[in-house]
Amino acid sequence: MRNIISMLITSIFIISSCQNKAGDNAESEDVYENESYENPKTLGSEEEPVSPKTLAGDDDENLKMLEQNYDLRKDEATKLLSFYLEIKQALVEGELEKASASAASMQQVLDNKDSELAESISRPAKSIMQAVQLEEQRKKFSELSTVMYDMLKMTNILDYEIYWQYCPMALNDEGAYWLSSSEQIENPYFGETMLRCGSTKEVL
Repeated sequence: MRNIISMLITSIFIISSCQNKAGDNAESEDVYENESYENPKTLGSEEEPVSPKTLAGDDDENLKMLEQNYDLRKDEATKLLSFYLEIKQALVEGELEKASASAASMQQVLDNKDSELAESISRPAKSIMQAVQLEEQRKKFSELSTVMYDMLKMTNILDYEIYWQYCPMALNDEGAYWLSSSEQIENPYFGETMLRCGSTKEVL
């Protein structure tokens, strides 16, 4: 009985901590312009980390070079996003095998692609496909999310809104981003443990 009560107290403490962090962020949230992309819908505050751009960096020339070497057709990029969202949902549900299967489908789209962008998507996708533990998948999902964010910035494939979301407690409090087709937070890094932990930082 004491063990059960202790577990309940611990769970309440973790959820409360996440809500407090989200609440602190919400109070200071202002609209700002992303330095590279100048997206007026970007949300955040000066105290929060700027959305990472591993490929484009802070240099517009790097982004232009990537766009010139871009070798994904629109239908392929759309499929990649669809499989990515499947991985995200599988991680929310704690389904390792489903995440692996969707990552394998992602990899099939990338076969015979040799651009820097395609290789950057392929690396974490392969790791998610081969992972034997859910936590390994979640760690690589953070890397995959960042590259997919870059892909969406380079393409015009969206006919619906995609939400760029962030949890400050993910990956042992390092913080991590993900893309979602729903504005409602469903945290892929914690699943049911802290399903609503996080907030939307940008609307694509």
